[in-house]
Amino acid sequence: MRIIISAILALLLAACGGLKPGAVSVNESLPAMDYNSISNQYIERHTQIAVQGVVGGEDVLTVYMDSYRPGDSYFRKIMFSRDKVSEYTGLIDKYLEWAEMAVSRQDMLDKEIGSAWGQSGMKNRFSIFSASADKPLLVIKSCTPFGCSEPYPQYYSQEGAKQLKALLIKFQNNELKVTDDSVYQ
Repeated sequence: MRIIISAILALLLAACGGLKPGAVSVNESLPAMDYNSISNQYIERHTQIAVQGVVGGEDVLTVYMDSYRPGDSYFRKIMFSRDKVSEYTGLIDKYLEWAEMAVSRQDMLDKEIGSAWGQSGMKNRFSIFSASADKPLLVIKSCTPFGCSEPYPQYYSQEGAKQLKALLIKFQNNELKVTDDSVYQ
């Protein structure tokens, strides 16, 4: 039994592909949000953005978001694959359309929009969630075949979603301003 479980885990890890060492920092800002239970509202959090290669696959753009809970920041990351950018931007466009409609109708929503593959073996699930009748948020969760990062999503306002879309398009077109740390020797 142990052999079968070990073999399954080995196959899953091999299928997922590993990250290559040496992520490159991106000099862009992105206003992701997290829920603050003390103030009872969604508040912008610091993000770090990096481009990293994947063994046997396309580069990924990783958005790390600082969390209010110590130690959670590592898990609050979403990885976007370069070859799936058109799918991500289509899902963001659908969110923007729904958000505009929800605000005009004062509807409260909690509805999945769709999903697209991120890093190998991972899916990014996009949904809309109304924090209030005038504040529909884009919610992105990273999912494996075993489930989603329910306690660790990233939230974006309508403006933040537009900035994420622009960032993804820059990534697709190799137009991101990255840190060249080779000059520091």
